Amino acid sequence: MFIVQISVIVFACYVVGKLMEQIGQAQVIGHIAAGILLGPTFFPGIISLFSSQISLFNRESLATIDELANLGLILLMFEIGLSHFHKNNKVAPKRNIAALKIALLGMLFPFIGGMLAGNSIHAKLAPQTDCLLFSIFMGTAMAVSALPVIVRIIEDLKILHLAVIPTVITAAIFTDAIGWGILALDNVFAAVGGESDSLWSYFSVVTITLSLYWLGTCKVVVPLLVRYAHKPEMRFPAIIFWILISSWGADYIHLHNGFGALLAGSMLARIPGLAKQWHTSMNGFMHYILLPVLFVSAGLKTHFDVSMATQDIAWIIGFTLLAFITKFGGALIGARISGYSLHDATIVGALMNTRGLMELVVLSIGLELHLISQPIYSVMVIVTLLVTATTSPILRWLNKEASSTVTNKI
Repeated sequence: MFIVQISVIVFACYVVGKLMEQIGQAQVIGHIAAGILLGPTFFPGIISLFSSQISLFNRESLATIDELANLGLILLMFEIGLSHFHKNNKVAPKRNIAALKIALLGMLFPFIGGMLAGNSIHAKLAPQTDCLLFSIFMGTAMAVSALPVIVRIIEDLKILHLAVIPTVITAAIFTDAIGWGILALDNVFAAVGGESDSLWSYFSVVTITLSLYWLGTCKVVVPLLVRYAHKPEMRFPAIIFWILISSWGADYIHLHNGFGALLAGSMLARIPGLAKQWHTSMNGFMHYILLPVLFVSAGLKTHFDVSMATQDIAWIIGFTLLAFITKFGGALIGARISGYSLHDATIVGALMNTRGLMELVVLSIGLELHLISQPIYSVMVIVTLLVTATTSPILRWLNKEASSTVTNKI
């Protein structure tokens, strides 16, 4: 059954991804949509039209899919760290400052907006949840960006050559790091029951652990891998081992395992030639197997009632507008005050507005911790897809306008 599931996932991602391309969307949007179509909301109904009963993705079989998707996320985050934390030229500090401004303003505006919205709808849509915790969670859900989806959209639209893209990716890395930090705090707060002594103990353990990890990686792991550069049959398995150990360690101390992989990638990026070797060895398997499984996995766990969505269409429209305007506006302002043109700042705002997988992860954790209800989860999943779907059309329009301007000047 597992082989059949993977086959269906790869085929569905290809078909829906191509359909999305025909309407101006990036393939990754189609991958997430394929997961929703294969999930419990639509797939059983589609099969029933043919008078058949097929349980291809039942609850019991999702565990294996989730594990494979988690591996895909870990390897993707390592690749991102490996590609974008390498040694840069002298303009890197200036770019990092700009990225930090974009990340902070791009999170602050939607976080405040989400908190205010959460406070206003708490009594009506989430009365069983503590108002403050619910408001903070809604702010967090509004504030995140999805770095893996941003990277996929950049690749699909072939805009990696644009000068503003490295800043956007760096800003997205900062945003994801802050978002994972907030998620870690949520997990820890739930685990320790809000006791201040336990929280301080946790922060002390994390600080010491990360310091030792940095020291061990820089002083031991990196020199050993550099020394064995001429023996790829030894070095590559060692790298895979270190990625998985880093991810496990991050998860063990209640940080997201993707954060551990990102740390590993950022620290191993100083090894000459490693990024090229990684791309040559892993690109096909990751981008045609693991990543489709990763994005489809998020959709498979999404279940919303179409009639509920129709009744609450006002909530969907309201949250979509709030999410889009606050995130887009905050990131755009951050880019403008960093010296970018209005055109480039608009590209920044559009890309940072990509929520995709990260917000789906946040919503899933919120549902698991009972911070949000199933109706709120369903509404926010729809909002996530709608806001993410705005990115590609905006970028295509901006590129078209830029090309027209260049042509007119010529």
